[in-house]
Amino acid sequence: LLKLDYSTWEKALDDEDSYIFKCLNLMLESDKIKSLPDNLVSAYKSALTGYANGEFVFNSDEAWERLYSKVNKNKLKPTFKNIRDIFISEKKITPEQFKYLLPFLKDHAALDKRSNDVVRKILSEVATVNDCLTVIIRESDFFLPIIKSAKDDADDFKDIIRQKIENGITENGLLEFAKKLKIEFELPEE
Repeated sequence: LLKLDYSTWEKALDDEDSYIFKCLNLMLESDKIKSLPDNLVSAYKSALTGYANGEFVFNSDEAWERLYSKVNKNKLKPTFKNIRDIFISEKKITPEQFKYLLPFLKDHAALDKRSNDVVRKILSEVATVNDCLTVIIRESDFFLPIIKSAKDDADDFKDIIRQKIENGITENGLLEFAKKLKIEFELPEE
């Protein structure tokens, strides 16, 4: 199983019902694999990039989490930077992609190195969705420095926050978050 070529792994990862994928999952679950072969890692990177491009779907979260846990994270950094750049330059990020990929992007994509673009093209894109905004606020220790360093490029993002507050949406720490960003707003009269 561990000596399969890239093409075979790519097909197996594309079909979670395949014999190879199920065997891989069982081996990962029982901790029989200590390190992943390069062909599997390459196929996994392709699956991640395919997900960012809207060409791939992860159905079995536990199996993919097991696979991720075994990958040498240094091998994934370039892939996650590429995924960041896909969302900046090529594709609009969906709320589902944001929520799924955020832990990986936070840890490996150097979001702070492209803070202006990250705020304009990623955070502003998902901030209108309450679930995503809640995640951004919950992760404010990570995101506040990125948003602040984006300066004028954060204006659209800040406008989204201001509009939500002025429309009466203030839960989940939104007011405190806005104050930390020095967003001026008027609370609606009750």
